[in-house]
Amino acid sequence: ACQNSFETLRQRLIEAPIISYPRFDQPFILQLDASDVGLSAILAQKLIDQDGKAREHVIGYASRTLSASERKYSPTEREC
Repeated sequence: ACQNSFETLRQRLIEAPIISYPRFDQPFILQLDASDVGLSAILAQKLIDQDGKAREHVIGYASRTLSASERKYSPTEREC
């Protein structure tokens, strides 16, 4: 049951309208985070929707776990 829920959530996170195509005439937003065990990033853009409201649209997600040696880095080094 948990695996099915995870797969459903994962699939929905990569389907439109969740993932948008980049608009190269608009600025990008890059959000980064580092924890003691991993790194994550979100690339997005703030675009005007059909209703005229500006909303953040995700272009892509990325994440990975840190190696044993990378876990020894300081928080500042992990986020560089």
